[in-house]
Amino acid sequence: MKTTGIVLVVFCLALMGCPGQAQAFSQVNELPDSISHMIAGDSSVIYISITDTPKTLSLVTVQRDSFGQICSLETQTWLCSPGRKGKSTPKGNFKICLKLGKAKSEKYHAMMIWWMAIDGRGIYAIHGLLGDDYLQYLGQRASHGCIRLDPETAKSLYDRVPLGTKVFIR
Repeated sequence: MKTTGIVLVVFCLALMGCPGQAQAFSQVNELPDSISHMIAGDSSVIYISITDTPKTLSLVTVQRDSFGQICSLETQTWLCSPGRKGKSTPKGNFKICLKLGKAKSEKYHAMMIWWMAIDGRGIYAIHGLLGDDYLQYLGQRASHGCIRLDPETAKSLYDRVPLGTKVFIR
């Protein structure tokens, strides 16, 4: 698994439980969108950076107090491969709308594992592939438009995020 870092990003600074002010640290201010906007009411979101180098996918996990206020925010980030030139990955806001342990691409003759569609047609997805030939390209544009991950990361993400999880691609 190619992990670029696990960072506890926000801490709760109140006495009893988590109510009160929270202070942001580290990667929160590096995300282009407002974290509070991205995670409003959600327990986790996926943020994919296809503009920066290296290309990364981050799972942002939110812990809330009994009042719904953010207590802590953890960001786990991995290398990914979005679409290469001429096969670009669309930017925008999406949701995980379908999950399959295995899906076959007839067009590209590839077995995709831990496949999670982010569009209603199933054209764009987050997934791993069988084999390891593609792993050397993680962090670079290399896919036919999907977001490729190494198999271990794809499985971990598949197990952790439910249908409906928001996906932000920037």
